[in-house]
Amino acid sequence: MLLPARALDDSATSVATPLKEPAKPATTSGPAPHYPAPAAKLVRKVIDDEGKIDQVRSLHLRLKGKLFHTPEGIARSRAKLVKQFPGMDITPERFEGLRPQVSEELEIAFDERRVRKHVIEHNVRIDTRIWNGERAIIHEKYYTHPHEHYAFDARPERFVTGNLLLGLGWLCMGPHELWWKKSDATAEQLVTQYGRPEDYQITAEQDYRDRRCFVVENRPLRRRCWIDVADSRIRGLAQLFTPNPKDRLAFVNRLYGLDFESVDKAEVWVKGLSEEEHQSLAKKVIDITFDMSRPLSEFFFDDYRELAPGVWFPAHQGYALYDTDVTDADESCIVANREVDLVEAKVNELLPGSLFQMEVPDGAQVNDWSHEPPLFYKQNKDRTPEEWRQIIDEHERQNAEWRNQKEARDALVGKPAMKFPKTQWLNSEPLDWKKLQGKVVLLHFWAHWCGACHNDLPALSARYKQNQNSDIVIIGVHNPGSEMEDIKKDVKSYELGYPIVIDAPRPNEPSTWGLLSHQYGINGIPHAIVIDREGKIAGNGRLDEALGKAFELSRAKRGN
Repeated sequence: MLLPARALDDSATSVATPLKEPAKPATTSGPAPHYPAPAAKLVRKVIDDEGKIDQVRSLHLRLKGKLFHTPEGIARSRAKLVKQFPGMDITPERFEGLRPQVSEELEIAFDERRVRKHVIEHNVRIDTRIWNGERAIIHEKYYTHPHEHYAFDARPERFVTGNLLLGLGWLCMGPHELWWKKSDATAEQLVTQYGRPEDYQITAEQDYRDRRCFVVENRPLRRRCWIDVADSRIRGLAQLFTPNPKDRLAFVNRLYGLDFESVDKAEVWVKGLSEEEHQSLAKKVIDITFDMSRPLSEFFFDDYRELAPGVWFPAHQGYALYDTDVTDADESCIVANREVDLVEAKVNELLPGSLFQMEVPDGAQVNDWSHEPPLFYKQNKDRTPEEWRQIIDEHERQNAEWRNQKEARDALVGKPAMKFPKTQWLNSEPLDWKKLQGKVVLLHFWAHWCGACHNDLPALSARYKQNQNSDIVIIGVHNPGSEMEDIKKDVKSYELGYPIVIDAPRPNEPSTWGLLSHQYGINGIPHAIVIDREGKIAGNGRLDEALGKAFELSRAKRGN
């Protein structure tokens, strides 16, 4: 099936024309108004409609789009870069975030065992990811700096997990963790990410992008959706955040409805509340902070086309990104927006094998993650057996070292958790294992400079917001040696509300690795440790593994 796209004129002006911020529904101190269609019913229909994508045997999409950076966004990006890289020549050629406009092409293809995602951002980068049924292959090339590499892995989740269409915004409500399959995550994990349909409420009717829509909100998750009154399709989705207050004491007094003399006295008062009073206060705080929130991002979905019976795809879609580096006294502004149009869609057709093949040229840097530890080498089709032997010997040496480190970590299971260092804490007073007694604790070791760590932060933030009264406690452990301002930027950007402790440096060792990570035998981040209710180490590994163990321990208490 060939579907014509909207015209995207490459000769158009490069000045961005950002989305207008939609009118925020009026809020009142009384109960929310009631509307004819229950919110839960609307949300379930959106999820069910998105789930129809699981019924197709194959899908091949080609799209084209443009990413715009607004003048305000460019100015703010430049200011941050000047501060971050003093003395460097800050130019649009070097930093794509300073370009008013970037054109892009996107290709997505999958069948029952293979997947391909190919992205071209013109004069910026090429990113191709393939799962050919046996291994994952990835190619990244950047034009703004000298970086190009290929990578292999025997695990598809290494490079192609995540909703392939999430970058567009579609499939925003349902649990689509892999390319064509629904997630096998537990119900508790899905509630953390998407919320229960019962937690959504209709708060208004409003014209949104020339469509009459119900405004549907999930306050704990800080989500606002626009669902079409006529056809019940989702037309917009805004993720909100609460900006840092300019007057912290006034903010606290507003949250608690009292008049404290200082923030410290307010914190003492909160600690003295009963569990029931805590829960009541938490609900009140959610409502107040939601009413103060502003858009973090806003996706829109227009021009739905039926690709297959019951499978509707928004042929015109996009998003706006807002500046989060603001206080409640500042004006919000859109820093970037994107529009994407469908060019071609083929559904339930036999996909050629060439889509899922990739040739690695001689001399290219290869990271082979199908080995543990991974192999790093330059591609050479004519490499001699002796040269391969040298690569394998080095791999075996590293493997023995990694195996010893893993065995040392596994040997800690069942032993008491390590004491927290007497250093700075964020979002909390200093904690110890006496205060955490009876809780399941997940320690997440990370650093602001660790790119892979940033993949974990949104999930941790969502879990904390949705389950603040859970018996699972999240504690971040940040490596030492970083500027506090840099750490706080990530805490603010990802809305990390859980406690974070700064690890203590080890004497006569590099400042980037800490005492606590050393005691737990951690030699790479991100990494997670689970502590049981008795304060003993129960497991360690990737975040998904640690969360699974934490859920298991939590369910054990409830007898599930």
